[in-house]
Amino acid sequence: MEFLPTRFRNGVRATLIHMPYCPTLTTYIGVESGVIDETRDTNGINHFLEHLIFKGSLKWPNAEEIENILDARALDYNAFTGLEMAGFHVKSKIKHAPFFLDMFSDIVVHPRLAQERIDHERPLLLIEMRDEERDPGSRTDAAMRALIYGTEQSVGWELHGTAENTMRFTRDDLVACHREGYSADTVFVVIAGGMSIPKMEAMLESSALMDLKSVKRVPRVRPHRVSEKGISIAHVADDKEMMVSVGFDVGVRTESEGATLGILGTVLDNEGLSSRLSRRMRGELNYCYEVSGDFDISQNRGIYRATASVDPANAEKATRELVGVFLRVARERVDDDEFNKAQERISNQCVAETSSAAVEFFAGREILGWEPVLPEAHADRIAQRSPDDLMDLAGQIFTDDNLHIVFTGREPESGLEGILDSL
Repeated sequence: MEFLPTRFRNGVRATLIHMPYCPTLTTYIGVESGVIDETRDTNGINHFLEHLIFKGSLKWPNAEEIENILDARALDYNAFTGLEMAGFHVKSKIKHAPFFLDMFSDIVVHPRLAQERIDHERPLLLIEMRDEERDPGSRTDAAMRALIYGTEQSVGWELHGTAENTMRFTRDDLVACHREGYSADTVFVVIAGGMSIPKMEAMLESSALMDLKSVKRVPRVRPHRVSEKGISIAHVADDKEMMVSVGFDVGVRTESEGATLGILGTVLDNEGLSSRLSRRMRGELNYCYEVSGDFDISQNRGIYRATASVDPANAEKATRELVGVFLRVARERVDDDEFNKAQERISNQCVAETSSAAVEFFAGREILGWEPVLPEAHADRIAQRSPDDLMDLAGQIFTDDNLHIVFTGREPESGLEGILDSL
């Protein structure tokens, strides 16, 4: 594998990865435009815009034709809107790759944003919004962000915005969002697969991405934690189940700290039964069938969150034990065997055998603002971390004054104040 980071004549950034003998090519177009860039009046507009990207463009005006071709020829394709990013990716056989880069660059750069498509998509967005509101995981995530960042910062808001905004957005609003958010300064591309780097460069040079221009926009403000010293608790009513989620503000971390975070996350939850969270909450105490934890970090913010579905009668005990897992890893040095196992597991994941895995790795580094390196170079940096590094970083993050708890479901039988008193 070899890679080339480059910047094209109009300022668009790209990372091109040649993978000899790989039969596919994956293209990812990232756009640094998301909820973090929205105001109260525009909350949800990036999500609305993402829905319309596949609904016709200058070169591909027919949405049904776009969908039919993608379903017939693409091996995989999707799009998303996040707090800080929108992303569009497509994976195909190499022979179809120039065609799909041409299509995706055009639909991203030159969307039609036809009024009839806007009107058609509006009720679908409202349905999606209602589905999200009924999903305990989505509601827990939104409540945790609101708890950590407050509701005066846009990263504490809903990704899909409000029903009122969705009904109010005009075509002019969407055009303005695209013009300001989708520019040569905010768009980057990652391409990986069995095509030579010069051919990738030639494809990009002839694509609609070269039509992008620099646009001055309001500078981003880095989010900050707003919770006061002490434990913060939120409750999301739901009659169906009880979920407890414990979260910590991670802040912004360097690449070396990111390598340590990977090991720390694996110690806590390795998606198996031997992790600290699973062993304690399921194996030893039988408080839940499944518990999951993960880091959600970017250039401007970060959260670690662990969630478990529990019996409401055990909510107080389960919460106390869940918090205890984090406090122990912050106060007691992880022994060498446990550290080495987690270190090896996370290092083994630094393998990009497919074009989509390579794109995920390199795009992830771009999103985090880290310099591109080969996966094995990142594995080397993981190998340089020590148990002392882990304990030091865990001690910075897992503190009493950075503890946030969200209950989804019925309020715990002891009440929120009772939970606070028990911790």
